[in-house]
Amino acid sequence: MTKSLRILIVDDHPTNRRMPATLLRQQGWDVDIAADGESALDKLAVAHFDVVLLDLSMPDMSGFEVCRRIRADALLKHLRIYAYTAMSTADGKLQSAGFDGVLAKPFSIEQLIAMLDGPAAEGKSPT
Repeated sequence: MTKSLRILIVDDHPTNRRMPATLLRQQGWDVDIAADGESALDKLAVAHFDVVLLDLSMPDMSGFEVCRRIRADALLKHLRIYAYTAMSTADGKLQSAGFDGVLAKPFSIEQLIAMLDGPAAEGKSPT
């Protein structure tokens, strides 16, 4: 298991933030949460994260827009960004938007851990 990951969970629904945060903290990872895209961008501007779980469908700013803004920031290029969604979205659309993968709701803890420990974990490193 990849240790010392710092993970930001972004979702407008409280349960969809708390549940994965609790599961990940139980695995020993450092987790923070944001209720919307603007809050997420604010947190990313002041703290280091390795992974972002990003809901696609949020009011005010979609996950697609948040991902676009993250990818446009050279200081955040190391981030792995996973769409965290119940929407059925083609992987090609997510990949072209800058996402590294997708975690479909509902998910199991095994799926979550496998995603965080997967090949993308080896392919990116902080700069």
